[in-house]
Amino acid sequence: MAIDIFERVRRYLAAIGPATAGSGESHKVVVAACMAGHDFGIELDHFMPILDDWNGSNNPPLKPQELRTQVSSAYRSAKSPFGHKRTEGGPADDGPPPPPPPPPEYPPVGEVAQLWEQCMGVDEHPAAAAWVASRGLDVGRLSTPRELPMARALRRVAGPNHPAAREGTKLQQPRWAGIGAEKITPWADTGYQLLIPCYDAAGTMRSFRARWVLDSPPPLGKAIPPRGFEARGLVMCNLSGLYLLRFGRWPDEQLERDRQLWIVEGEPDTLTLADMLRTTKSPERAVWGLYNGSWTAELAARIPDNADVVIGIHDDKAGQVYTDKVDRTLHGRVRLRRHVPKQQREAE
Repeated sequence: MAIDIFERVRRYLAAIGPATAGSGESHKVVVAACMAGHDFGIELDHFMPILDDWNGSNNPPLKPQELRTQVSSAYRSAKSPFGHKRTEGGPADDGPPPPPPPPPEYPPVGEVAQLWEQCMGVDEHPAAAAWVASRGLDVGRLSTPRELPMARALRRVAGPNHPAAREGTKLQQPRWAGIGAEKITPWADTGYQLLIPCYDAAGTMRSFRARWVLDSPPPLGKAIPPRGFEARGLVMCNLSGLYLLRFGRWPDEQLERDRQLWIVEGEPDTLTLADMLRTTKSPERAVWGLYNGSWTAELAARIPDNADVVIGIHDDKAGQVYTDKVDRTLHGRVRLRRHVPKQQREAE
């Protein structure tokens, strides 16, 4: 069957994979992606929407103007003929597609669990507590939840009652919980000191988002995944959201009014909404938090048919990318509606 040239370049970008800051290969990945449009013979204005979609999976995504500048430079400086990949492997539309991207790789489950156990409550960590309070969240409620802990703070040294104290005061943390290419600085020694757990489509804790909590500018993004590992296919969630992941249905005892899933964007909105719902008449509503490149068909499959799904994603270019991906996988199967966050409505 003939393969559209635009689909070929999408598959090519999927095979390249996302660019992750701190991996040491980020610049090479971006350059290769920017060259793809030229090499497949796609005019710049037609290539940009495809590249914007790929950019949404990067950590962090390039700013739109920066991406446009890089791809324009790639088109101008290209030494190979325009469209030379169109005929590699056969006719323009019938060439063999590149292999599908491999399954995502996450840190070892045991190391993830061990690091989570080493963490302290948010109220015990001044910088993390200050960041949480600055978002209007209840520090005490987040630190001592009645249900699923949604955030903890990294501990730099072992307290007297911690098992690691028997082996010294410095806690051993995995190399992936750090930043840098050759010399790795642990998250606990930087400002990335607030951890939000991330779960796969089976409801297993597989990774973290490490959030910067200091007043100084972060060296990478405001929140980053484990070094050298992927973030695709994972979401942040509250207890009801975790139940959906594990069982793909609502609890039998859950009231009809509470059978609703909110899909929001980023760590602040995820924590804020989950905390807010605890104080309402519908505390059992589910919350999933997305970030760059996290949404997959496997996650969509965990949502029951005819579910009430609310997309509370920011009304900007990045938010539109998230919304389009969610809509494509759920359209016609659930009751889907859009909600603009209150603070954004007020700003508009």
